[in-house]
Amino acid sequence: MSKDEAPRQSVGDVGQGARLQQGNYQAYVEHLHVRDGSLADDLVGTAPGTVWLAHSQEILSRLPVDVVPDLAPLPPGSRMDLSANPLFGGREDELRQLAIQLKHASFAAVIAATGTGGIGKTQLTIEFAHRYGQYFAGGTYWLNFSDTDGVPAEVAACPTADLLRTRPDFEALELEAQVHLVRAEWQKPVPRLLIFDNCEDEELLDRWRPATGGCRLLLTSRRAEWDEILGVQTVSLNVLRREDSVRLLRRYIADVETDARDLDEIAVRLGDLPLALHLAGSFLGRYRYAISPAEYLNQLGNSSLLSHPSLSGRGAGRSPTKHELSVARTFAMSYEKLVSADHIDAQATRLLARAAHLFPGESIPHDFLVASLTGDPHDAHLSLSAEDSLSRLLTLGLLERQADGGLRMHGLVAGFVNSLNPDRDAQLAIENALLRRLEGVTAPGNPAHIAPLHRHLKYATDVALPRRDETAGRLCDELGYYFRTSGDYESAIFYISRSVAILSEVLGSEHPDLAAPLNNLGGVFKTQGKYDEAQQYLQRALDIRVMQLGKEHPKTATSFNNLGRLLHAKGDLLGAERLLTTGLNIREAVLSDNHPDVAISLGCLGALYRDQGNLERARVYFELALAIRERALGDRHARTAVSLHELGELLVRLSREDVGKTYLAKALQIREDVLGADHPKTQQVRTALLALQGVSGRSGS
Repeated sequence: MSKDEAPRQSVGDVGQGARLQQGNYQAYVEHLHVRDGSLADDLVGTAPGTVWLAHSQEILSRLPVDVVPDLAPLPPGSRMDLSANPLFGGREDELRQLAIQLKHASFAAVIAATGTGGIGKTQLTIEFAHRYGQYFAGGTYWLNFSDTDGVPAEVAACPTADLLRTRPDFEALELEAQVHLVRAEWQKPVPRLLIFDNCEDEELLDRWRPATGGCRLLLTSRRAEWDEILGVQTVSLNVLRREDSVRLLRRYIADVETDARDLDEIAVRLGDLPLALHLAGSFLGRYRYAISPAEYLNQLGNSSLLSHPSLSGRGAGRSPTKHELSVARTFAMSYEKLVSADHIDAQATRLLARAAHLFPGESIPHDFLVASLTGDPHDAHLSLSAEDSLSRLLTLGLLERQADGGLRMHGLVAGFVNSLNPDRDAQLAIENALLRRLEGVTAPGNPAHIAPLHRHLKYATDVALPRRDETAGRLCDELGYYFRTSGDYESAIFYISRSVAILSEVLGSEHPDLAAPLNNLGGVFKTQGKYDEAQQYLQRALDIRVMQLGKEHPKTATSFNNLGRLLHAKGDLLGAERLLTTGLNIREAVLSDNHPDVAISLGCLGALYRDQGNLERARVYFELALAIRERALGDRHARTAVSLHELGELLVRLSREDVGKTYLAKALQIREDVLGADHPKTQQVRTALLALQGVSGRSGS
C-alpha cells in the first residue's frame, strides 16, 4: 500500500476536535469557518457538544472504502498497545471489506473477523486500527477478551480523553466505578472503534457490548457462527493468495538468492496459513547462512510438518500480535476445549477425526460429513446430535463454513488432529461413507454428481490402496469409474486394474462382485479402440455373471449389453444384435418400463440399426430411449444428452436438419454443463454441429 494509493483528505481535524473537547470552542468554530464555512455557519450558536458530535461524524463520513489509507496517529485517548507490522501485506480486500461494513453500519454494530487459528485475524485488525482508527474521532480502543475474568480491567483501561478531562480522579476510583464510567462513555453518540480481540463467547459479547451509542465494535474470533439475535456480521478470513504468500516469505530473506519455485512449494506445504508463513520466513531469515529454502523444503517433506522446529517458533523472535508462536499450540488452544466427558464434544472429536481423513483444504459437503458420523442420514435424532457437534467445531474454528455451504479443514489442522490420534476407525468410517454415497450415483454415468467428492475419493483411495483389502478394491473401482466418465482414461485404467487385482485376491477370481470392475475396465479399453483387450475383460465379466447370478439377472443383462456394444464396434453386427436383444429382453422382463437400463439397451440397438442402414427403425429406438431418460433421469442428465446426440445426428441423416440441430444444441449444452467444455464427448457434439453448420453454409451459397 503506497502513498499513491492513500486518500488525499486530511484528518488533522481530529486535533482540532481535541481542542474543542478542551473547551476552546471559539477557536474551533473559527477553524471551521476557514476550512469549510458552510458547516461552520450551521453550527454558529450551537452547543460545543453538538459541534463536536457533528464534527466527529463528518470525519467518519470521510473514511475511505475504495482505497486503503496510510498508517496514521490515532485520536487522543486511544488505547492501542500493538504496533503495526512492517511485514504486513496481502489483505487489502479484507481491510476494505471491514471498512465498508464499519462505515455504513448502524450505531453499536458488531463486525467479526473470523477464521481458524493462525489465519491472521488479530494482525488484520491491528493493521485496520492503525490505518482506519484515525477516522473514529472518539478514539480507538483495543481490549483483550481471551481471559473472561480480566475483561473488567481491560474496560477500565480504556477511558476516553473527555472522561479523563471531566474526571481527573478517574485513576483513583475503584475498578467497578471505572468500568461504569467507561461504559457510559461508550453509549454516547460520538463514533468510536472498539476492538474485542479473541472474543469467543456469545454471553461475554452480549454482556460487554454497548447497547447504544456511536461505537462500532470489531471482534476477532475463531467462532464463525453467532446467534442471530446478536446481529454479528462476519468477515471470514481465508488463507493468503499464493502470490502474497511467496511475497511474504521473500521479505524475510530479501538478501538471499533463491528459486521462486522453492518459495511457492513452501507456501503449498504450509497451506498459505499466515502464522506458518511468518514462522517459516523468520526461521529462514534467522538461519539464512545455515539452511537454504531448498533445504528447508526438503526437511518439511521428510518429517511431520508440525514437528519441524520452525513451526514451533524457533528463530521467530517476538510475536507481532503477542500471541502463541507455535502452529500446533495455536490449534491446541481450540482442541483442548473439547471435553471428552461431554457427549456433544466427544462426538465432535470423532467428527473432527473424520474430516482430517479427507483431502486437506478441500470443501467437504456438509451432509456427507454428517452422514460419515451418523451412518444413517434419515435418523433425525442422530442427525441433530451430529449438527450440534459440527456447530461446536465451527465455534472453535477447527472447521470453517464455505460460501457454498460446504466445510473446510486446513491441511495443518488435519495434520495436527492426526498427530494426536491416528484414528483408524475414522479412516474406515470415511471410506464406508464414500462407498455409501457413490452407490447408485456412478451407475447413471453422471460425473457431476461425484465431482464434489472426487478429490476426497482419490485421497481416501490412495490411503487405502496399500492395504489391498476389499474396501480398497471397491474404492479403486469407484474412482476408476469416475475417471472413465470424466475422460481421463489412463487414470481409469490405473485404478480399475488395481481393483480387479485386489478383488481377485480377496474375493476369488469367480466372485460376482469382480464383474463390475471387469466391465468398467473393458469399457475403458473399448473407448480407446483397444477392442481385443476390451473383449477379454467383458467376456470374463459375462461368464462370471451367468455362472454366479444366472441368465435372467439385471447385472447379467448389463454384461450381455456391454459385450454386444463391443461386437458392434468391431463390425460383427449380427453377433452384436443377438447379444443386445438378449440384454433388452432380460431388462424388460425384470425391470420397470421406465428404468434407465432399458433405455441403454434401446439406445444400443438403435445405434446398431442405424449402422445397418435401417434408419427409421433406429429412430424409433432412439426416441423410446430419450423418452425414458427424460422421465427417469431428467432433461439435464449426461445420458439424456447421449440420446439427444444420437437422435439429432440421425434426424439430420433423415433430412430433418432443423429438428436435428435442435437436439444437438441441447446435447451440447448439457455436456458442457455436466462434463465440461473440453471433455471428448462434448467435443464430439460440437464437431457434429460445426460440420452441420458448414454444410448449411455451403448449400446456401
